[in-house]
This record gives sequence, C-alpha cells and structure tokens, in this order.
Amino acid sequence: MELIGISDIIIFMLVYGVIFLYTMCVISSKNKILLYIKSALLIFFYVSISSMVWIYYKTEEDYFNSHSGLGPISYTDEAVLLLVGFCIYNIILFLLSVQLNRKWPSVNS
Repeated sequence: MELIGISDIIIFMLVYGVIFLYTMCVISSKNKILLYIKSALLIFFYVSISSMVWIYYKTEEDYFNSHSGLGPISYTDEAVLLLVGFCIYNIILFLLSVQLNRKWPSVNS
C-alpha cells in the first residue's frame, strides 16, 4: 500500500510554492491591513494543508487496522516526517520570497 507517491509530493510542492511566492511577492506589504491579510492567508494555507496531511495518514492507518486482519500498524512516523519536510519547505520559500523582495523592490509597489 502506497500512501503518497513521490510524484504527488513534487507536484504538490510546485503548486504550493508558486502560490506561496505569488502571495508573498505580489501582494503589497506597505499597507498594514494587506500585510495582516497576507499573513493570515499563508498561515491558513499552512495549517489547513498540515491538517489534511495528518488526517489523511491517520485515516489510512485506521482503515488498514480495521480491515486488514493483520497486526496494527502506525503511519505516524511517515506523517511526522512529511510534516517536518513541509515545515522546512515553508521556511525555504519564506527566505526565498524575502530575497526576491530585496532584489526586485518594484514587485511590491
């Protein structure tokens, strides 16, 4: 049983990265209200995707343990590993967006 394939993760990371960088670089951060909205939107993306990943792994674990007839298994290690990687990816995207904002300040206008 394969939970999430590497190609699924790569496609997800590309789409999420483009949305993250677009939100960080294009929406002007000179206006305080837009800055708060942008921050809230990115936090919402991060929390909702992390929650969906955790729920997906726990649902698969419960389904397998209920229907397989084999001994109980745990996908917690895989879920935690994926979420740690997602957190590191978010930090890298944030640092990249800060670097892009410094390099091209006209994007924030």
